[in-house]
Amino acid sequence: MKSYYHGKLIVKPTRADLTRDTDTFRHVCTKARSKMDPYVQVKVGEMTQKTKPHKSGGKQPSWVDVLEFKKGNDDVLSFDVYDDDPGSDDLVGSGSIDLNAICTAKPKHFSEPVVVLHKGKDVGKVYFEIDFYPDAKPGDSPKAVKNKDKEEDKSKDKDTSKDKDKDKDKDKKKAKDKDKDKDKKKDKEKDK
Repeated sequence: MKSYYHGKLIVKPTRADLTRDTDTFRHVCTKARSKMDPYVQVKVGEMTQKTKPHKSGGKQPSWVDVLEFKKGNDDVLSFDVYDDDPGSDDLVGSGSIDLNAICTAKPKHFSEPVVVLHKGKDVGKVYFEIDFYPDAKPGDSPKAVKNKDKEEDKSKDKDTSKDKDKDKDKDKKKAKDKDKDKDKKKDKEKDK
Protein backbone atom coordinates (compact mmCIF):
# COMPACT_ATOMS: atom_id res chain seq x y z
CA MET A 1 0.00 0.00 0.00
CA LYS A 2 1.42 3.35 -1.02
CA SER A 3 1.49 6.22 1.46
CA TYR A 4 -0.16 9.55 0.74
CA TYR A 5 2.02 11.44 3.21
CA HIS A 6 4.32 13.70 1.24
CA GLY A 7 6.92 16.01 2.69
CA LYS A 8 10.50 16.40 3.80
CA LEU A 9 12.37 13.74 5.78
CA ILE A 10 15.43 14.72 7.80
CA VAL A 11 17.41 11.54 8.53
CA LYS A 12 20.35 11.40 10.94
CA PRO A 13 22.03 8.04 11.51
CA THR A 14 23.85 8.92 14.73
CA ARG A 15 25.69 5.75 15.79
CA ALA A 16 25.72 1.96 15.63
CA ASP A 17 26.45 -1.01 17.84
CA LEU A 18 27.55 -3.80 15.51
CA THR A 19 28.51 -7.40 16.22
CA ARG A 20 29.74 -8.26 12.71
CA ASP A 21 33.23 -7.20 11.64
CA THR A 22 34.11 -7.43 7.96
CA ASP A 23 37.74 -6.34 8.33
CA THR A 24 40.04 -9.34 8.38
CA PHE A 25 43.16 -7.40 7.38
CA ARG A 26 46.03 -7.39 9.86
CA HIS A 27 48.67 -4.66 9.99
CA VAL A 28 51.99 -5.83 8.51
CA CYS A 29 54.19 -4.56 11.35
CA THR A 30 52.02 -4.87 14.44
CA LYS A 31 49.87 -7.83 13.34
CA ALA A 32 46.97 -5.96 14.97
CA ARG A 33 43.62 -6.31 13.27
CA SER A 34 42.45 -3.18 11.47
CA LYS A 35 39.10 -1.61 12.33
CA MET A 36 36.18 -1.15 9.95
CA ASP A 37 35.40 2.26 8.44
CA PRO A 38 31.57 2.04 8.54
CA TYR A 39 29.10 4.28 6.75
CA VAL A 40 25.33 4.14 6.29
CA GLN A 41 23.65 4.30 2.89
CA VAL A 42 19.99 5.35 3.12
CA LYS A 43 17.35 4.96 0.41
CA VAL A 44 13.89 6.53 0.23
CA GLY A 45 12.10 5.87 -3.05
CA GLU A 46 14.59 6.33 -5.87
CA MET A 47 16.84 8.68 -3.86
CA THR A 48 19.96 7.32 -2.14
CA GLN A 49 22.39 9.18 0.14
CA LYS A 50 25.16 8.09 2.48
CA THR A 51 27.08 9.29 5.49
CA LYS A 52 30.80 9.83 5.50
CA PRO A 53 32.73 6.76 6.67
CA HIS A 54 33.80 6.78 10.30
CA LYS A 55 37.49 5.99 9.89
CA SER A 56 38.47 3.18 12.26
CA GLY A 57 35.00 3.38 13.82
CA GLY A 58 35.01 -0.40 14.14
CA LYS A 59 31.91 -1.95 15.63
CA GLN A 60 30.80 1.26 17.36
CA PRO A 61 30.88 4.00 14.73
CA SER A 62 29.17 7.38 14.98
CA TRP A 63 28.17 9.92 12.36
CA VAL A 64 27.11 13.57 12.27
CA ASP A 65 25.68 13.65 8.75
CA VAL A 66 22.20 15.05 8.05
CA LEU A 67 20.47 13.47 5.06
CA GLU A 68 17.45 15.19 3.54
CA PHE A 69 14.87 13.39 1.40
CA LYS A 70 11.71 14.43 -0.40
CA LYS A 71 9.15 11.81 0.60
CA GLY A 72 6.58 10.90 -2.01
CA ASN A 73 4.46 7.75 -2.04
CA ASP A 74 7.20 5.71 -0.38
CA ASP A 75 6.36 3.65 2.70
CA VAL A 76 9.84 2.42 3.62
CA LEU A 77 13.24 3.87 4.40
CA SER A 78 15.84 1.18 3.74
CA PHE A 79 19.48 1.33 4.76
CA ASP A 80 22.70 -0.60 4.40
CA VAL A 81 25.78 -0.42 6.60
CA TYR A 82 29.03 -0.81 4.66
CA ASP A 83 32.69 -1.00 5.55
CA ASP A 84 34.54 1.49 3.34
CA ASP A 85 37.39 -0.43 1.71
CA PRO A 86 39.72 0.24 -1.22
CA GLY A 87 38.27 -1.45 -4.29
CA SER A 88 34.87 -2.61 -3.12
CA ASP A 89 33.01 -1.94 0.11
CA ASP A 90 31.87 -4.82 2.29
CA LEU A 91 28.21 -5.07 3.34
CA VAL A 92 27.92 -5.31 7.13
CA GLY A 93 24.12 -5.53 7.14
CA SER A 94 20.79 -3.96 6.19
CA GLY A 95 17.57 -2.74 7.76
CA SER A 96 14.40 -0.77 7.14
CA ILE A 97 11.99 1.61 8.83
CA ASP A 98 8.23 1.94 8.23
CA LEU A 99 7.70 5.59 7.28
CA ASN A 100 3.93 5.50 7.81
CA ALA A 101 4.49 5.11 11.55
CA ILE A 102 6.58 8.29 11.57
CA CYS A 103 4.30 10.27 9.24
CA THR A 104 1.19 9.59 11.32
CA ALA A 105 2.82 10.08 14.73
CA LYS A 106 2.50 13.27 16.77
CA PRO A 107 5.11 14.67 16.90
CA LYS A 108 6.42 13.41 13.60
CA HIS A 109 9.71 12.29 15.09
CA PHE A 110 11.52 8.96 15.35
CA SER A 111 14.42 8.31 17.69
CA GLU A 112 15.11 4.62 18.13
CA PRO A 113 17.63 1.90 17.35
CA VAL A 114 16.87 -0.22 14.28
CA VAL A 115 18.04 -3.82 13.92
CA VAL A 116 20.67 -4.55 11.27
CA LEU A 117 20.44 -7.96 9.60
CA HIS A 118 22.93 -9.92 7.50
CA LYS A 119 21.62 -13.07 5.84
CA GLY A 120 18.70 -13.09 8.30
CA LYS A 121 20.95 -12.84 11.36
CA ASP A 122 20.92 -9.90 13.79
CA VAL A 123 24.31 -8.15 13.49
CA GLY A 124 23.63 -5.02 15.52
CA LYS A 125 21.68 -1.79 15.63
CA VAL A 126 21.82 1.63 13.99
CA TYR A 127 20.42 4.57 15.98
CA PHE A 128 18.42 7.08 13.95
CA GLU A 129 16.92 10.53 14.53
CA ILE A 130 14.24 11.17 11.89
CA ASP A 131 11.88 14.12 11.52
CA PHE A 132 9.04 14.42 9.00
CA TYR A 133 7.69 17.78 7.80
CA PRO A 134 4.49 17.18 5.82
CA ASP A 135 3.47 18.99 2.67
CA ALA A 136 -0.16 19.79 1.99
CA LYS A 137 -2.57 16.88 2.17
CA PRO A 138 -3.85 15.58 -1.17
CA GLY A 139 -6.72 17.77 -2.34
CA ASP A 140 -5.62 20.83 -0.37
CA SER A 141 -5.62 23.94 -2.51
CA PRO A 142 -2.68 26.35 -2.28
CA LYS A 143 -5.04 28.77 -0.50
CA ALA A 144 -5.93 26.11 2.11
CA VAL A 145 -2.23 25.44 2.70
CA LYS A 146 -1.54 29.16 3.21
CA ASN A 147 -4.49 29.45 5.60
CA LYS A 148 -3.27 26.42 7.58
CA ASP A 149 0.20 27.96 7.81
CA LYS A 150 -1.30 31.26 9.00
CA GLU A 151 -3.37 29.45 11.62
CA GLU A 152 -0.28 27.64 12.88
CA ASP A 153 1.61 30.95 13.04
CA LYS A 154 -1.28 32.60 14.93
CA SER A 155 -1.36 29.67 17.34
CA LYS A 156 2.36 30.08 17.97
CA ASP A 157 1.90 33.84 18.46
CA LYS A 158 -0.94 33.22 20.95
CA ASP A 159 1.24 30.82 22.91
CA THR A 160 4.03 33.39 22.97
CA SER A 161 1.70 36.20 24.07
CA LYS A 162 0.24 33.96 26.81
CA ASP A 163 3.74 33.31 28.08
CA LYS A 164 4.48 37.05 28.07
CA ASP A 165 1.25 37.74 29.99
CA LYS A 166 2.19 35.09 32.56
CA ASP A 167 5.63 36.67 32.93
CA LYS A 168 4.05 40.13 33.47
CA ASP A 169 1.70 38.71 36.10
CA LYS A 170 4.64 37.10 37.91
CA ASP A 171 6.55 40.40 37.84
CA LYS A 172 3.55 42.26 39.26
CA LYS A 173 3.16 39.71 42.04
CA LYS A 174 6.86 39.97 42.91
CA ALA A 175 6.57 43.77 43.06
CA LYS A 176 3.53 43.52 45.37
CA ASP A 177 5.35 41.03 47.60
CA LYS A 178 8.33 43.39 47.83
CA ASP A 179 6.03 46.27 48.76
CA LYS A 180 4.42 44.14 51.48
CA ASP A 181 7.84 43.21 52.84
CA LYS A 182 8.84 46.89 52.95
CA ASP A 183 5.62 47.76 54.78
CA LYS A 184 6.24 44.98 57.33
CA LYS A 185 9.78 46.26 57.93
CA LYS A 186 8.48 49.82 58.45
CA ASP A 187 5.85 48.59 60.92
CA LYS A 188 8.52 46.67 62.87
CA GLU A 189 10.75 49.76 63.00
CA LYS A 190 7.84 51.89 64.28
CA ASP A 191 7.06 49.35 66.98
CA LYS A 192 10.64 49.53 68.28
